[in-house]
Amino acid sequence: MDKPLVKAVAIFGLGIVAGRRFPLPASVSVAVFLAAIFLAGPLLFLLRSRAGSWARFARAGAAGAALLAAGHLRYALSQRVPGDDVSRFIGPSPVRLVGVVADYPRLERHGVAFVLECRSIVRAGLSEAASGRAAVELHSPGRGIEETIARGNLLAVTGRLSRPEERGNPGERSVRDRLAAEGVRARASLYDQSGVVLLRPAGPLDQGQHQRPADA
Repeated sequence: MDKPLVKAVAIFGLGIVAGRRFPLPASVSVAVFLAAIFLAGPLLFLLRSRAGSWARFARAGAAGAALLAAGHLRYALSQRVPGDDVSRFIGPSPVRLVGVVADYPRLERHGVAFVLECRSIVRAGLSEAASGRAAVELHSPGRGIEETIARGNLLAVTGRLSRPEERGNPGERSVRDRLAAEGVRARASLYDQSGVVLLRPAGPLDQGQHQRPADA
């Protein structure tokens, strides 16, 4: 039994997969989609009343190409980075990020790591709005910093911004892509606890929302 809707959804999904495997800038993906539509439209119109296997193949090919392009465009648009995303401010000079600790920190022997939900950034003495998440890495023992970096606290973090590293075994999804899927597109590195300042502790509502579930 022929199921054109199922086929259309499958081809659209294949376009999304192609977008992941072969990413393009959103502007290029838009151009490819428009080209596919402008080519498929007239072809489908001219062949609408033609019989024969070649005409059916041409119609299916034109429609399939447009659906593939639409799926690729859907993925490209989902990956667009907002203009004030913290990754837009990556550079060699230290910056001051203000944001909320978004997850439970990882306290290790030689360092501390946590995710900061950014609200603003100060660079070259100027404050600007910032969004997105940054993976903060403090490369020094975190003794006595637990309460400062508790989940839900509002912090100011001073460090250098860089992109997450592209590490991983062949065939595995890169660390950078995995973090980007979680909204983390930048890494803030610092080497002294003085670069982490508590601006406001989590309030009662925050504490209720961020309370760690009790062990079973």
